[in-house]
Amino acid sequence: VTAIVTVAIGAWALHKNGGKKPSPSGASSVQSSQAGVPPYYTNVDSVTVPKTLPPQEFSNPVARRGYEIAAKIPKVLMQMPCYCHCDVMGHKSLLDCFTGKHAAFCNICLDSASFVYKRWKACERIAAIRHQLIRQNKLND
Repeated sequence: VTAIVTVAIGAWALHKNGGKKPSPSGASSVQSSQAGVPPYYTNVDSVTVPKTLPPQEFSNPVARRGYEIAAKIPKVLMQMPCYCHCDVMGHKSLLDCFTGKHAAFCNICLDSASFVYKRWKACERIAAIRHQLIRQNKLND
């Protein structure tokens, strides 16, 4: 069901944009050159960080926790790809999933945010966390 909804939303987003994916502000910071790796920011210094939805909006404790994480480490999540393939909806990083209600209904987004947060709290480098996230998702394909 999630795959069907994702495809439908993606098709709608592509139709709405005339078949073109929106280009982000600060596009030179977006990385997606590796085959099969969704987009993410490599440099967030000159990029406006979007606001996430408040965690209090969600009664589901798992969703609420995901939005709490996103509010704590938005710049870290901007530097991570999202493997639910929400880039077809114009998302440019894992953080974008938390600027709307998308992540509340997507275990891939919530699990990825939790994965990233645990490693960030353990003081791992962002590039190393991203590499682990990419590797983990390539193994799951």
